[in-house]
Amino acid sequence: MPIFLTYHGMNNNKPQLFLIPSPISETSPFEVLPKETIDVILGLKHFIVEKTRTTRRFLKSIGYTYDFNDVWFYEISKHKEIDADCISPLKSGHSIGLLSEAGLPCIADPGNLVVKFAHEL
Repeated sequence: MPIFLTYHGMNNNKPQLFLIPSPISETSPFEVLPKETIDVILGLKHFIVEKTRTTRRFLKSIGYTYDFNDVWFYEISKHKEIDADCISPLKSGHSIGLLSEAGLPCIADPGNLVVKFAHEL
């Protein structure tokens, strides 16, 4: 199940930041991610990621059907300054998925700043 972080509470149709784990190995996402997590991902059109290319590959592997030209990707890295613009979709009423290259966001990547910005809303 994804970890839900929202600045207006849970399950009230307000935009949310979803911390989405990704497989560390070549294991199929369907073997390690609950169906509910995949369903959440499939419904999102806004993502904060480390690498857009590998995120697109991951999304295709789980059956993501949106045209990537219509999907918003914001890349973060340890070597790039991150500002509050990364959560602009939340301010516009859109939920965001935060994915790291492997594992759970915020453990060994700069996702902790994204969560900090969301808490400040």
